Amino acid sequence: MPNLSPVGVRKKYELYENKICTGEEAAECRVCLDRRVESAGYRVVVDRGDPKQEERFSH
Repeated sequence: MPNLSPVGVRKKYELYENKICTGEEAAECRVCLDRRVESAGYRVVVDRGDPKQEERFSH
């Protein structure tokens, strides 16, 4: 999991060594993450994530 905390406090949240995106601002890291995910054949979704509502038909 990349650390998207502000760079100035990022060391406080480092849980393990060699994390990706540790020296970049969050927006720069986001571009890097998009590329990594796309190289695996997927895409990053930034939608809200609300569950889909089933269509209800009245009879």
